[in-house]
Amino acid sequence: MAGKVKEIYLHYLWKKKLIPFHLLSLDNGQEFQIIHYGIYNESESGPDFSLAQIIIDGILWVGPVEIHVKSSDWYLHKHEKDPNYNNVILHFVLENDRKIIQNKRDIPTIALAQHLNKVHHQDFISNYHKKQGLFCHNSLQSKGQDLFNQFSNDYLIQRLERKSSDIEIEVKKNLEETLLLLFAKTLGGSINGDTLSNFAFHYFKQYKQNASEQALLYHWTMHIEKHLAWKTKGLRNAHNSKEKVLKLFTVYYDLDFNNAIDELLKTKNYQRFIEHIDTSTLSTFLKDNLKINALIPFIFTLKKKRLLPIEHAEIIKLYMDIDSERHKITRIWNASNISLKNAADTQACLEIYQQFCSKKLCHLCELGKEILKK
Repeated sequence: MAGKVKEIYLHYLWKKKLIPFHLLSLDNGQEFQIIHYGIYNESESGPDFSLAQIIIDGILWVGPVEIHVKSSDWYLHKHEKDPNYNNVILHFVLENDRKIIQNKRDIPTIALAQHLNKVHHQDFISNYHKKQGLFCHNSLQSKGQDLFNQFSNDYLIQRLERKSSDIEIEVKKNLEETLLLLFAKTLGGSINGDTLSNFAFHYFKQYKQNASEQALLYHWTMHIEKHLAWKTKGLRNAHNSKEKVLKLFTVYYDLDFNNAIDELLKTKNYQRFIEHIDTSTLSTFLKDNLKINALIPFIFTLKKKRLLPIEHAEIIKLYMDIDSERHKITRIWNASNISLKNAADTQACLEIYQQFCSKKLCHLCELGKEILKK
């Protein structure tokens, strides 16, 4: 059953107060009453709801509520190592498969499994996927691929233009620092990109003050938890700040991208510059991710600064040589019968979705304009 129900559904039940508490009991047998369901925590690190009020065995408790599909997910997500979870007053789960002890205290747990409304759950899943889809879903079914292919390259370049405006601010410093920050933002992802890049910037200054690479690496790894305000909400591998910093150090300094930049500017061999990352021990996923979000945007910025002669078609070709990405947004396009063959396509679909679809600006999107003409 756990594999069929996702945590987002349990969050929905809690937020909408749709849980049949009159049929449920705490795992310790104590009586309970929900007074206030708390405040939903959508993005910050820590438990799912804060400031909930629950009477347990005649005593009013005020604090966080954490929600999981299985109670053992608590340990899977490594909450036992996070002090933000020390004061959780209730654990709401689908299946209670493991007793939870945090800060030397048993966490009261309620399991929904035996009273799950399967019809309601199925209706929720169906409507949830519909809401996640494209407004032009039906129109894309027949000739959508031709329409996407017609405009995809334009939106890829638009994405690079938009992102390069942020990069140009960094270029005012120097190219070496700019590429390091791009690497950091990529490895940190959408949630921790700025955090990791700020951290990298701080220690880059120390590196430029003649600190050795070995000393810098030691300093980074010893003080990560203290200096890094790492967000864990919504991350599969939540507590990976140290791992990300080590990868950043390895890929940038061990591969000597400082000299790689100098060689790029001298030889103009952008293909060799891109392939330099392939000599690392990183996974194929991370190599491609760094090419897509750091190395090629860096090359595009050099083009705009007239430091590197390269045409848009050549940049598009660099993306076409990388396998297509797979994530929530690409799956939405796939569901509308759009085939994404490579990273050029997936970057284009990201730009369209983020700049138009998610903002309901269909009338400004070139695909939308064509559809609305019919």
